[in-house]
Formats: sequence, C-alpha cells, structure tokens
Amino acid sequence: RINTLKPIGFNSIFSDMVRPFQQMFKSAEQSLKSSDMLKEARLRIMDNDVVGTKLGEPLQVSTPFSQSSSMSSVNGKKATKVRARFQVGGPYGTGVATMDSVDGEIRSLVVDINGSTVRVGPRQKGGRKKKNVVEAEILDG
Repeated sequence: RINTLKPIGFNSIFSDMVRPFQQMFKSAEQSLKSSDMLKEARLRIMDNDVVGTKLGEPLQVSTPFSQSSSMSSVNGKKATKVRARFQVGGPYGTGVATMDSVDGEIRSLVVDINGSTVRVGPRQKGGRKKKNVVEAEILDG
C-alpha cells in the first residue's frame, strides 16, 4: 500500500493564518463607521430646532444604550446596517433617539419625546441659527 499525501500549498496556509486578522480589521472598520455615524447623528440632533424647543437647551446626547449591526449579501452586493438608540435630554425633559444607517449613511433619525416623534433631517450648512440674538455695542460717552 502506498499512502499519498496531498501537497499543502503556501497560499492555503497563509490564507488560514490571515483570515482572523481580516475579520478583526473588518470589525474595527465597522466600529469606526458606526462611531462616525453616531457623531453625525448627535450633531443633527443638536442642530434641530424642534428638538431644542421641546427639550430645552443645552441638549445632551448620551452614548447608545442599544446598538446592533448586521451584514447581508444579496446578489453579491454587501450591505452593512447599523441601528442605535440613545437618550437625548435637556432642561424640559428627555427623549429617545433611534438612528438607522446603511453602509455608513444615516437613512433615518428620529427622536421620540413624550409620545411625539420628531424626524431629524440632514444638518444645514453653518449649523442652526440662533434666534432672538441681539447684538449691541456699548459706547462710553
């Protein structure tokens, strides 16, 4: 009897060694995208007039108390979805914000405040304009 061994190529060994690192880097990359989206969501909420009026200012946005992510592949096209929920508060009360994103882009951002839902859109250039601001120059006479 002759035993034959299949040769193991360098590529297959190398591939097996590298795979855990690739997964680790993908996870880190996804975490960075998630962090960037949360920063953008915070800025959008802080710039929203309706949220500012209902909760008062200054607004505080907490870190997420719930966050989930999933990856899917349909017909070879991969998509990464992230959903995060976090608390938003001000002097008049608190609310819960929910952010849904796909592939690093916020698709939906809403804040639930005392039973009403506020949809938060994209930020406006220059941020929110402060209302009722009076500029004055004091002259000593």
